[in-house]
Amino acid sequence: MLGTERRRVGRRHVVVARVLARWQQTVDFDRNVFVNTPEEEELVLWPSDCGTRNKRDQWVVYDGKTEAEVDAEWAGDSEGNAIDLAHEMDEARTIAEALCAPAALS
Repeated sequence: MLGTERRRVGRRHVVVARVLARWQQTVDFDRNVFVNTPEEEELVLWPSDCGTRNKRDQWVVYDGKTEAEVDAEWAGDSEGNAIDLAHEMDEARTIAEALCAPAALS
């Protein structure tokens, strides 16, 4: 965090946070691809944009986990899910073999 500063919004004042954002990739607009060139930019985070939906300038505090990571923890361990999936695939294969008998048997 680079610090805070007081800004005027209409007749009132708000304190905004100034941070340095770092991205590991940037967009090469000439080739229309992402390239592995880090980029840094100073951002001003307004309190009114914190956690809002459908706003271009929304921001949240990252606590170390994405929503997908939290959902994966609640879904259980991935090893158990892989075993269930393998079992379901075996059942589907058995049903498919029963319904689609080889031509030699017909």
